[in-house]
Amino acid sequence: MQKNLLSIACWLDHAMKYGEKGESIDKLHENVERNIPIFKNQITDGKDFKVEVITFNKKITREEKHRKVMSLSYIPVKGKVNLTNPELQMSLIEYYGISHNIPENPVKCFFGRWITDGQRDIINTFSLKKRRFIGTTSMDAELAFLMANMAQVGPGNVVFDPFVGTGSILVSAAQRGAYVLGCDIDFMTLHAKTKPTRFQEKERKEDESIRANLEQYGLGGKYLDILVMDSSRHLWRKAKFIEGESASAEELKRYEDFKRKFMQASQTLQSLSKEERKAIKKKFPMDKRGQGYSNNEDSRDILSMPVVNISSENCVQRKHEND
Repeated sequence: MQKNLLSIACWLDHAMKYGEKGESIDKLHENVERNIPIFKNQITDGKDFKVEVITFNKKITREEKHRKVMSLSYIPVKGKVNLTNPELQMSLIEYYGISHNIPENPVKCFFGRWITDGQRDIINTFSLKKRRFIGTTSMDAELAFLMANMAQVGPGNVVFDPFVGTGSILVSAAQRGAYVLGCDIDFMTLHAKTKPTRFQEKERKEDESIRANLEQYGLGGKYLDILVMDSSRHLWRKAKFIEGESASAEELKRYEDFKRKFMQASQTLQSLSKEERKAIKKKFPMDKRGQGYSNNEDSRDILSMPVVNISSENCVQRKHEND
């Protein structure tokens, strides 16, 4: 259980089981040699082994590492040397302090047995610099994986992000084996219509999306869906059914009016020419961040813009002409 927990720690390089320590390398050898019977069950069962030398705040040559490894030859290991995939890995750690004036000899020395590697390398693998779809609010990969670990996300879970943005948390949750979905109120972000945030990029690519991010890492099968939704009116609230028997006449009228305007706006958008679309974008410019349409007096929701500026008669007339 502990090994499984350590193996998903993104702040951990590797974990070791403490063996011995010494204030100097000679003192460490003395302590290890005196306590060899403690390690006897681990080193005399014929497992392939490897001895690694790790130094902190000082670099040493390969020849020096080899000499330090050979200094541990008094340990009665019976297995064969395997530098690629050993069953038993022992580590000699030398700590040279934090001073810029690096001492010739280590300040402290430790000896122990390797247990497991962490996932420190996952931060670079899932870096935002390499990700297909990012935005100004994309969460750093390191923080996203920390959140997934804190939530104890694992295989078979379903993770829902109510403020999904560009889906950084969903990527980390999917990597942990969960199925993911999310929602956001920002239509432009979810459909990759905002200005690109990468240096010297003028427009976004057609394949940019949250789903593309998951597919980039081979996690496309974990994708459920993304919704444009206001989380203040969440999916689990208690509400009346608009088309049910409990809906009042006023509610039904308001619903039908909204549906009519929505359909009218959709038809209008489909019938616009390229020049008319450019005119609308000019009339309703994006804000400086490219995060949506600016809140000036003439601005309206993206669905209602054509209804305000283009009459339904013109829309119907143009549709008949096209037919």
